[in-house]
Amino acid sequence: MFTKKTAIALGLALLAGGGTAWAGYKQSYGVVIHPAPINAFGGDMGAARNSADTIQYIHVTYFASTTGLIFADLAVRDASGASATCRTYDAGLIEVLHSLTSDSSIMVYHDGAGTCNSVLVNTSSYNMPK
Repeated sequence: MFTKKTAIALGLALLAGGGTAWAGYKQSYGVVIHPAPINAFGGDMGAARNSADTIQYIHVTYFASTTGLIFADLAVRDASGASATCRTYDAGLIEVLHSLTSDSSIMVYHDGAGTCNSVLVNTSSYNMPK
């Protein structure tokens, strides 16, 4: 039978063993730019926003018009001030980009001449929240 003394003993035992609290795996990647031959850029949205510097950003802009023109522009700037951009008109890539949240990470591969070739969006519990 669970008595009041047992409950108090259990509570004291939990308090006594209270050292470090673990809240799960975490990762944080600021903005990275990989030049040719890789031609990629990305990072964690939260890490870029919460970085100690005032330089890093990850920016995605969507455009659509009544004429049927639809595209997305992607731009990043890393802690050193280097930047990279690309644009896509591809409906599949734009669909993936729409899944991006402020807690996501993103990696974009491009052709080196301004066209995005592929996009990876990851939203995980271990990404730094914004």
